[in-house]
Amino acid sequence: MWSPQLSCYFIKPYAVGGSGSGSIVRHQYWIDGNVQATVASDSKPGPIDISSLNAGLHTLTVLVQDQAGYWSQQVTKCFIKPYAIAGEGDKTVVEHQYWIDGRVQARVTGADAVSLIDIEGLQPGLHSLSVRVKAGTGTWSSPVNKLFVTPYAEISVGDKAVVEHQYWIDGKTEAIVSSPAQFTAIDSLTLEPGLHSLSVRVKDNTDMWSAPATRYFILREDDVIEPTTIARYKYWFDEETSGAKAGELTSASDTMNIDISDVEAGEHTLWWCVGDSKGAWSEARSTTFNSKSLYNFTVPESGVGTFAADVNLTLPDGLKAHFCTELKETEEGLGIKVVDIDSITGIINQNTGVLLSGTPGETYQLRYTTDAGTPVEGNNLVPVVEPADIEAVVGFAFLLRASAKSKRVLSSALGLSSVGQQTNYMMQDGSFVKIDAAGASMPGHSAYLSLPTTATAEADFIVLVWKDSVETGTGNAIKADYDPERDGRVYNVYGQRLSAPRKGVNIIGGRKVIIK
Repeated sequence: MWSPQLSCYFIKPYAVGGSGSGSIVRHQYWIDGNVQATVASDSKPGPIDISSLNAGLHTLTVLVQDQAGYWSQQVTKCFIKPYAIAGEGDKTVVEHQYWIDGRVQARVTGADAVSLIDIEGLQPGLHSLSVRVKAGTGTWSSPVNKLFVTPYAEISVGDKAVVEHQYWIDGKTEAIVSSPAQFTAIDSLTLEPGLHSLSVRVKDNTDMWSAPATRYFILREDDVIEPTTIARYKYWFDEETSGAKAGELTSASDTMNIDISDVEAGEHTLWWCVGDSKGAWSEARSTTFNSKSLYNFTVPESGVGTFAADVNLTLPDGLKAHFCTELKETEEGLGIKVVDIDSITGIINQNTGVLLSGTPGETYQLRYTTDAGTPVEGNNLVPVVEPADIEAVVGFAFLLRASAKSKRVLSSALGLSSVGQQTNYMMQDGSFVKIDAAGASMPGHSAYLSLPTTATAEADFIVLVWKDSVETGTGNAIKADYDPERDGRVYNVYGQRLSAPRKGVNIIGGRKVIIK
């Protein structure tokens, strides 16, 4: 049996010559790797002429041959040919060059120092400027680089707006999806399971793009990648999430039916979100709106109060509506006749001042209707839909805030009379009280009584003369068909409840009682 083959390397040395066998008899050299320009000589290396070289860094490669004909390995060394030492006059700048954003091929050359650089054609943003100069010696300086910013066109923050949206997946900018509107859904149906990236950026109306925002997400192999559809919605008002209502949708363009019939009059916030066929819900969105669907009215302790709205409203059971017509003389003083509004239709027309009567302290709900009630004629109640400041006497705009004395003096000086002037009264405790010279701030959804000044002689108060009490002459907010449960209660002629009868006229159990 043979053993494995074993190989070894060995060197046979050259024959050792005489004392002169190692002498150099030939050499070659070349400069800067230019082998084609090799200089060969049958002698030992001597001085090398570098006068034709440019000043700067160079390389020298040399190899030699001995008498036995063997060449040495080539040896390469670096050397510098120094620049000529120039005189003072040679150090002046005789030429300059500059280029922008590293574009050397577009450099601009001038015969003297740089004075003005044209940047009008540059896009707004960050740029770089590189400059070098040449001295009288013919040598160039190293480039000097500086950064500068070309500003964007000035536009106020309030005028800025996003005009375009873009997104791309997995860094594939060649597959960018653009839209003027914000994306609500991003297509991932063509993606394979695994890790992916989503990049989004937006552009404003100055043509400036935001920096891309990138997020990573994972699609699992068991994810069901299939289209989803909008299937339902829910909504609520203000912060009342417990009272959310729901509905069904057939598509993203379907209409949501929002019921605001039970939303009290005033400004509210509507919140809503939609759900898809997989059970996911969108982020909640909101908008504000002004409801005119439902008005709550709480009857004052006197049993009657004023009201007005800018929409038609239906009267609930137990609440009656009235208006005020002509003045009447009563034993208690000047009164205004109160007439019921048509109870058949049960509707208060928009922008109509009314008196509402019902159970004291109870709250009633008046609801919006598209139907109209019977028009009211001869009504002296003025509606106040929005809060307003009401003057005591109106008729001459320049007299509104004057005192009673100054009004008389000014009227006399101008030869004016009180014809055309109206004296205004606001309701307090069941009767109308004259608004004083300072005026009054009336709340919204109320009314005040406006009567000719010549007819009232600016009486301090006007009592209510109900239809059922005209013949009895009580002239008060206490009706002849009074509630038997209130029998024995005591009121004054203004409808204010008293703890006990007082001297003068009292209304006890709906009957007038005079105490001397």
